[in-house]
Amino acid sequence: MKKFEFVLRKVYRQRGIRIFLMFFAFMLPTQTWKVFVELLLFSGLLPRDIERGDDELSLQLPLRKWELFLYEFLSGAIPLLISGLFIMALGAKGDLRWLRLWTLSRSFLAMPYVYALCVLSAKYLKSNFILPLVFMIIDVAFCKTPWRYVSPICQGSFISAIVSLGVFVLAALLYSDIKTFEGAEI
Repeated sequence: MKKFEFVLRKVYRQRGIRIFLMFFAFMLPTQTWKVFVELLLFSGLLPRDIERGDDELSLQLPLRKWELFLYEFLSGAIPLLISGLFIMALGAKGDLRWLRLWTLSRSFLAMPYVYALCVLSAKYLKSNFILPLVFMIIDVAFCKTPWRYVSPICQGSFISAIVSLGVFVLAALLYSDIKTFEGAEI
């Protein structure tokens, strides 16, 4: 069995109903709601396993920590991507302007940040939901200021996308204990 297939089976067997519900909840239109749905979904994946110590069970197989980090993210992000594209296509009614995915891309560029925040919070602060929620509320509160240009939640500019992806990579490195990333010393 391939590694990604193993992670997908594990995630969908354990949390299939949650993912199914979040698939439909993600269809509601506001950016703040979509980010909250992302938090609900991602906090229940790898961060929950980290908090409970169950991530070590998955690592008993020939699976590296960075692979587990990435595959769990993809197992949650893919259903949300499909949900968002489905709603965009339904709203287009034959018009190809729906391919300008700005509103949808804002939600997807916030996903790595939300996931990374949940993983880091679970690993270092033992809270996979409450502390990321507080960070997100503070971030959204400052979105009416120039902060929106660097905010990973509001996605007001290209810089915010870089910040979001940067936090994601940092979380992958920290979760993987940096020294063991790719199985070699850095």
